[in-house]
Amino acid sequence: MITIYGTEICSYCIRSKKLAEQYNLKYEWKDADENEAELKERIGQYETIPQIFWHDRHIGGYTEFVSEIENTSGGYGDGNL
Repeated sequence: MITIYGTEICSYCIRSKKLAEQYNLKYEWKDADENEAELKERIGQYETIPQIFWHDRHIGGYTEFVSEIENTSGGYGDGNL
């Protein structure tokens, strides 16, 4: 499962959601403003959004999410990613 912390006015946050949908990846969307305390508890201080977790592993923002998808071989759309 992928968790994306972001806001609806952040273009990279929206792009992250669309990228997950493009690859049929299951994800949970969490508003970064409403879940700020939870996010800070998970990674400490952060400066940018989105902040993305893949199987509870913090991978970073949109650029890192793209890299993670590009470096993961196969299995897209099978519901196990």
